[in-house]
Amino acid sequence: MTVNTSTDALTFTAQATSHFAANWAKIATPSFLAHLRANTLPRAAFNRWLLQDYLFVIEFAKLLGTIFTLAPRRDNDLLLTGFLALKDEIAWFEAHLTKLGVSLPHPDEFVRVSEQAPGNGIQVRPACAEFVTWLGDLQTQVLGEGKDRRAAYRQLLVAYWAGEKAYNLAWGSLRGDAKVPDEYKEFVDRWTNPLFDQFVVDMGVAVDREFAREEVTEDDKKAAMAVVEKVTVLEDKFWAMVYGADE
Repeated sequence: MTVNTSTDALTFTAQATSHFAANWAKIATPSFLAHLRANTLPRAAFNRWLLQDYLFVIEFAKLLGTIFTLAPRRDNDLLLTGFLALKDEIAWFEAHLTKLGVSLPHPDEFVRVSEQAPGNGIQVRPACAEFVTWLGDLQTQVLGEGKDRRAAYRQLLVAYWAGEKAYNLAWGSLRGDAKVPDEYKEFVDRWTNPLFDQFVVDMGVAVDREFAREEVTEDDKKAAMAVVEKVTVLEDKFWAMVYGADE
């Protein structure tokens, strides 16, 4: 393996962060979290987010499965950490939704959010369906016949990193904020704790290492930048969804 070790240019993640600064800033300050902090968030809006995020995470875990099959051995431990976090997160979502009396997919059902078929009469919001459909299309695109598997790994890893960075940024806007109502502090802590902070950093390191490889072309980088941009746009739509903006 030959790696480009030049330090003359910014790393890929630094470029992606700088180039889409306006998008990241918008994600970091969604009105959903502003209302949550002010305790003016309608309960129906919060419950809508909770259910749709749960459905999204189920599909996101499938993306991670695909990424793992493509990953170099060096990144296995990092991705396994991601699996464990998602396992815990799915159980956490289900516990909260059960308390609210929300119907969950039956354990024997295969959840297909992109087809708006999570089972048990659950409605998938358009913003959620659009996001998971795009993730599925991205996998099909980069894993097409004759495609390079290492190049596919880079593109999918970028999508994973961007999604995690977006949530870390958004919830991070409430980090340590004493004005957050007690009933929501658990949610803030989940995506701002030191372990998740470090995981996002480590994901960025893995992405930068991949894009420092000698075989990476400018077209590869442009495609990956387009992935980052798309993730930020879809994340913004997801936050807006809680107020019915996707109807």
